[in-house]
Amino acid sequence: MNKNYEAICRGEEIRANLIELKKICKDPQVAAELLEGEIDPAVIASLLGDDDAKIRKNAALLIGELRAQEDAQALYKAYEVEKTRFVRSSYLTALKALDVSDYIDSLQERYEELLAYEPQEEERKHVTEERGLLQQLLSQSGVLQKHTFNGWKRRNDMIFTTERALREPLKKQLEAHSKNGIQTTVHPMGVMARTTELDTLCRLHSYRELLHALNVKKTLSGSPKELAEALLSSNLIELLESSHREAAPFYFRVELRGIADSAEKAKLAKKLAQELEQQSGGKLQNSTTDYEVELRLARTKDGTFYPCLKFYTLPDDRFEWRKQTISASMHPSLAAALIELARPYLKEDAVVLDALCGVGTFVIERNLRGSRCGL
Repeated sequence: MNKNYEAICRGEEIRANLIELKKICKDPQVAAELLEGEIDPAVIASLLGDDDAKIRKNAALLIGELRAQEDAQALYKAYEVEKTRFVRSSYLTALKALDVSDYIDSLQERYEELLAYEPQEEERKHVTEERGLLQQLLSQSGVLQKHTFNGWKRRNDMIFTTERALREPLKKQLEAHSKNGIQTTVHPMGVMARTTELDTLCRLHSYRELLHALNVKKTLSGSPKELAEALLSSNLIELLESSHREAAPFYFRVELRGIADSAEKAKLAKKLAQELEQQSGGKLQNSTTDYEVELRLARTKDGTFYPCLKFYTLPDDRFEWRKQTISASMHPSLAAALIELARPYLKEDAVVLDALCGVGTFVIERNLRGSRCGL
């Protein structure tokens, strides 16, 4: 029998042995073997009522590592009565590894309660963590609604990103494919376009990413609180609501570009996300796993931030043919852009040679531009 489990049964150094046993059980195979022959889940579940909060926490996490489904009810009931905030998240972390279908309605009710709750500063960290774990549980159970993009015909300010040298060719291509007229300008990230033809222009292959621009009233700078205030005074919420069929909340992540210090970057992103959650009244919910919107802030030369949105709700199947890549593979948008540049020199029924000898990105994109044309 496992020595840590034996010590727990004798009541010796329970917390320390729970921690050691939890480490061992991070290996799923070891956890399954222990659960099958050596560990009684009821013994671990009994510790969920211990007076020591840290014992309750580690017992819950161990149940999750063991994937002891028979303890699911005990875990949920312990979560319901738990008063210590830092322990509540441990129960939810454990429940993520188990079938929680019997408790979905109650978990959703608790989630909606936390969405409407405004925590005090000292409890904000734990409330945010609990709410995030509830969101993950509901999402993996298929309960939370997914947002459907329907902003195809609204007047959009879009950024079609591309390499610096390819901005002018992309600008001309966008203008050539527009039937209703389009306003375009060269942008540091690619080409900015104001259009009502997103459903047509998004099919072009020669841009890398499609971003929605935000109309901010002032330069973005300052503390996370000030950044959040400036973002929420823009058309951020209106853009999200008018571009999707379903209502808030919208699940987002913050992506910061142009900050070299990874610790500074992570700290700012976390605090900004918390401020956006708080100041938006629950319309924005931060999620690192199930997000549908990326709020991207690019730091400029003067230290301010340029904001835009990337909608993962906006389908992009342009390169579904791309099944295999290597580290040196050309991005298909670059291949498509180069084909557009070479179009005046293409000839019908010419022999096509793949001089790059990679996974075929260039020749496939050439073929998609016109099967009878070659160099």
